[in-house]
Amino acid sequence: MSKRTNQPRIRAGWRLISNGPVFSDRRVREAITLAFDFEWMNKALFYNAWSRTNSYFQNTEYAARNYPDAAELVLLAPMKKDLPPEVFTQIYQPPVSKGDGYDRDNLLKSRQTSQRSGLGAEGSATR
Repeated sequence: MSKRTNQPRIRAGWRLISNGPVFSDRRVREAITLAFDFEWMNKALFYNAWSRTNSYFQNTEYAARNYPDAAELVLLAPMKKDLPPEVFTQIYQPPVSKGDGYDRDNLLKSRQTSQRSGLGAEGSATR
């Protein structure tokens, strides 16, 4: 039997280097996240050895688990106009697939999101 602790997860995994100008648009990063099939990759390539995190600070007191509480809202108030509305209305959960490598729904959402951002459009940085 394993004992649960509040130790942060080991920092191992896939990271997207997102400091280029094309990644300044949040929708581009969202489209990539939607197209990334973690469940299939974990099963087919890593024998289900990985578990997905929902927060950069997973398993610590700093992990985002719920909506911002009263103290957090006070801290966020000066930045509210610069933050996406979802910060206040949704609890972040990464997209989940069936794990069969054919996640058409998430791929269609990814395509729509990238089109809204202009990614791949005439004259864009990705042409």
